[in-house]
Amino acid sequence: MDDSDGNSSRSSSKNNNSSKSRILDLVLKHEGYRSRCINLIASENITSHAVRVLLASDLMHRYSLRMFADGNFYRGTRYIEQVVEYTDALAMELFNARYADTRAISGHVCSLAVLMCLSKSNDTIMALSMDDGGYPGYMSKYMPSRLMLEMHSIPYDQANMCIDVDACIAEIQELRPRLVIIAPSTITFHTPLQGIAKACSDVGSMLVYDASHVLGLIAGHAFSNPLHEGASILIGSTHKSFPGPQGGVILADRDDGYGLEDYMPLRVIDNPHFNRIAALALALEEMREYGRDYAMQVVKNARALARALDDNGVEVRKRAMDGQYTETHQVLLKHKYKDKFVKMLEDANIIVDSMLRLGTCEVTRRGMKEEEMGHIAEMISSIYHAVDGIIIIIQRV
Repeated sequence: MDDSDGNSSRSSSKNNNSSKSRILDLVLKHEGYRSRCINLIASENITSHAVRVLLASDLMHRYSLRMFADGNFYRGTRYIEQVVEYTDALAMELFNARYADTRAISGHVCSLAVLMCLSKSNDTIMALSMDDGGYPGYMSKYMPSRLMLEMHSIPYDQANMCIDVDACIAEIQELRPRLVIIAPSTITFHTPLQGIAKACSDVGSMLVYDASHVLGLIAGHAFSNPLHEGASILIGSTHKSFPGPQGGVILADRDDGYGLEDYMPLRVIDNPHFNRIAALALALEEMREYGRDYAMQVVKNARALARALDDNGVEVRKRAMDGQYTETHQVLLKHKYKDKFVKMLEDANIIVDSMLRLGTCEVTRRGMKEEEMGHIAEMISSIYHAVDGIIIIIQRV
């Protein structure tokens, strides 16, 4: 090797070491920063340390692909296959389902699998509009347009913050959609599903419930299980109110999963990240043992936080019929200078999303209860009122 090659090699090694140091530095800074924050993002949670350890297991390096009659395309998978089977069985037990598939690497992938498997081009589907708190992925310009599906919005009662059941039933009877997908990203109250499920059955539609936000509450019996109310398919993210690793799960009321088994390998995923599945299994075991207490406390904390915020003069959205704040982990705020308010909260290490949709999942995992919600409300309210004062000063200047 000549001198120029040696210099090049040493330079490359130096750059690689510098790059590694840089990323370690960034991650450590992130860890330190977020450890000092109060996280109220409704779509985030934290796992146990044991779950995090499994994410770093040897399973992260491995493949498995069952698609041939004589076995697995890859070898050395005997324990991998047992991990997947055990995780699916745990999910069926926890959610009282007859079918489970835990291979989807996100809730969005679950949605894609369901749409691809259960509908065909030019079918009509119904889903919640984004304006009514629906998941953006089901909006016309996203997955439906790519799959050539015609999307219609599910009627919504803004005043009572839930689906307008009677109007929804009438729409189902008129449109006779292939799928009715209830997928609320903003959800403070339960919508009874029995009438909607019956209307779907009467016209040959299938009711799909995307429980990404309330999956942990369902697991802990703090929110009604849609499969018990007539939904055929239940899907969701495993890292919001459910305190697992990021990923997704598909559950069904039939043991054949309505053919969804055939739409997972190679159609919507290749490698399902087996370290993630093992970590999910441990999170499912944890929720089986502790989930009821956790889920109930999440809801108690959300109600306590909402009530304390309201008492401190913060505008909290309420249901018109009874003035209640929430039945879930979410609390919805209003502020006419929303962007400024969100930024000032972040500067104070209180993290919320840009919709002012507060969630109590992570603070509950950290052991906080109603008393701490009162302290958090006081901090939020002081910033809430400070924003108005700052805006008035700016306007005067």
